[in-house]
Amino acid sequence: MKKQSISTLLLITLLFLGISVFGQKHTFVVYRYNQDSIKSDGYNLPLVKISESNSLGDNSIYPCKFISFNKKKGYSETIYDYTIKDTTCVIIAESFGHQTFIIPGDSMIMNIGHDIPIHSIKPYPIFWLKFITFEGQNKFIYNLFDSLTYVTGDMRFIHIPFKKTDQLGAFCDSVHKKYEQRISFLELYCDHHSIGDPYKKLAKAEIDAAYIANLLSPLDKDDNITIHDYPKPYAETLLAFRFNDPAV
Repeated sequence: MKKQSISTLLLITLLFLGISVFGQKHTFVVYRYNQDSIKSDGYNLPLVKISESNSLGDNSIYPCKFISFNKKKGYSETIYDYTIKDTTCVIIAESFGHQTFIIPGDSMIMNIGHDIPIHSIKPYPIFWLKFITFEGQNKFIYNLFDSLTYVTGDMRFIHIPFKKTDQLGAFCDSVHKKYEQRISFLELYCDHHSIGDPYKKLAKAEIDAAYIANLLSPLDKDDNITIHDYPKPYAETLLAFRFNDPAV
C-alpha cells in the first residue's frame, strides 16, 4: 500500500511539474474505492461551488480532466485534475454532500468508504451515503467540516427549529449556544492539528453564516415577528451582518 501511494504521488508530481510551467493552478484529486460493476473503469465525485454565480455565466461545478484509472491490490483509484483559482470551500457531491476545502496545487487523496445508513450517527443525523476519509499532509484540513458535523451537526441544516409557541429570546440563546459550541470546536481542532488561519477563517465564515440563518428562521416561521422583536444583542448582530460580503 505504501509503495502504491508513493507511485501515485510521483505520477501526480510529474503531472503537476509539467502543467505548472504555464503558470496554472491545478489540484489533483485521487479517488480510491472498492472495485464493483458500477465503478468498473473510473469514479468521480464532482466538486461543487458553495457560492454559485450562474447569472454571471459561472458553472456550479469545478471543471476537471480525467488523468488515469488504475487497479491496485485490494482497491482501485481514479485521478482527476481540477482547475482551481483560490483556496475555498466546496461540496463533494455525494448524497447531500461533504463540505471540505479545495487547495490550488495540492493533491487530495480521497478514500471512499463503506455505505452508512442515513441518520445512523448520533447525536446528529448524517446526510451522507458513504464514509469519506483523506490522506496526505492536508488530510486534517479536508476533514475539518466532516469532523465538525459529527460533533455539532451539519451546518447547512437548521438543528434548532423555531415554533410559534417558543419565546424568541430563549430561542436566540439556544442558537447562540450552538454557535459557541462550533467556534470552540473549531479553535480546538485547528490548534490540535496546526491548521493555519486562512482555513480557520473560511470555516468560521461558514459557521457565522449558519448562525445567522438559524437566527433568522423565526422571521420565516411567524409573520408577526420583526427584527425589532429580537433581544437587542441579536438584533444588532443581524443588522450588522454583511450579507453581500463574498467572504461569508
